[in-house]
Amino acid sequence: MILRSVAVGVLLSACCGCLGVEDQWFSPGSSEWKTVNPDFSITVPGRHKVLIGVFDSGVDYTHPALVPAMHYNDSELHGRAGLDDDGNGFVDDFLGYDFTGMDGFPFYAVFLKSTGTRDRRAEKFYLAHGTHVSGIAVRGCADIGIVPYRVLPVSKNSATLRRDGPAATDDAALLREGIGYLQRAVEHAVAWNRTKGPMIRVINISIMYMPDDSLGIPLALVKKYFAPLEKLMRTEAREILFVAAAGNDKKDISAAAARYPCQINAPNVLCVGAVDDSGALTDFSNFGLKFIDIFAPGQDILSAVPVETADDPKNAFDTDSGTSMASPFVARVAARMFAVNPSLGVAGAVRIIKRTAARRIAPVQAGHMKKPRYHYRVVDEARAVAGVL
Repeated sequence: MILRSVAVGVLLSACCGCLGVEDQWFSPGSSEWKTVNPDFSITVPGRHKVLIGVFDSGVDYTHPALVPAMHYNDSELHGRAGLDDDGNGFVDDFLGYDFTGMDGFPFYAVFLKSTGTRDRRAEKFYLAHGTHVSGIAVRGCADIGIVPYRVLPVSKNSATLRRDGPAATDDAALLREGIGYLQRAVEHAVAWNRTKGPMIRVINISIMYMPDDSLGIPLALVKKYFAPLEKLMRTEAREILFVAAAGNDKKDISAAAARYPCQINAPNVLCVGAVDDSGALTDFSNFGLKFIDIFAPGQDILSAVPVETADDPKNAFDTDSGTSMASPFVARVAARMFAVNPSLGVAGAVRIIKRTAARRIAPVQAGHMKKPRYHYRVVDEARAVAGVL
């Protein structure tokens, strides 16, 4: 196991149960999920101090473990259907937004159920990912809320679903569509922060976009598509911390082909790789000195899955692995830091997360890097939150 971090004692209470490095593991044997006490009220004023925007495949906002974390837009929830009640440019955005279906339901099981379309394998893939990510992002602290966004380029109106999306005749167009959804979601988060109470201080993006010459998507084209989004992240969204998954190609992405959004070299982007329960690099995680900032637990992580697609609806939890699981862990740490110290800026949060991380060393495969050993940091939730006080 990872060596124990410096104890922070009473500061843990301010951290809402933050974990030291050796404890921050959501293993299948964990008992914490079993103590979930669902709060089925839609909103409790003042409950959430900080919000995390989850850009993903959608979230099962009916899951008992996630209901308390969902942050509803009261103006739209109690407003008039079909109208932009809060004047932010989005109609009926009472709970985040679904940019693939253009409505306020960021969870397309509603559509599948209403039409009778059934493909449980497709449902599990598309729905479970965002739900699993969200469970990790808010696990253990009622102060942190979720604003879910469905941004993966999969149309609700697609008759055929497959693991990597709907059949498309133009892969570049599908890529452009997906990046466009990301941009619109960032615009929504910026608008949200201008008009509402608790702010979206962190956005988790457990999605990776990469060039693929075999599909006719060269790096130059990916850069072109991402340029407007990168500009938005650097300007209007500069006070939001973007936490992104590094990808599961087991490559040194300092030298290999680009992986976006980790490739965006902006001060408010944190790229996250995955370690196992001993703190060692997983056999799937990308790594690299240039773009990957921090590592977090990402192998066999226990979290929520959609109730309707679970093998046991009364116990809708399962394990999954990937940098997709590591990224929301860091997003949660950052959100807790902002909750404890609302005046903390993005640059300060990034600096503290890196400074308080546990330092690790691992050998790397020959040919991947010039140095024979790779130095990396594993996030330490307890020390990071203590560091803001």
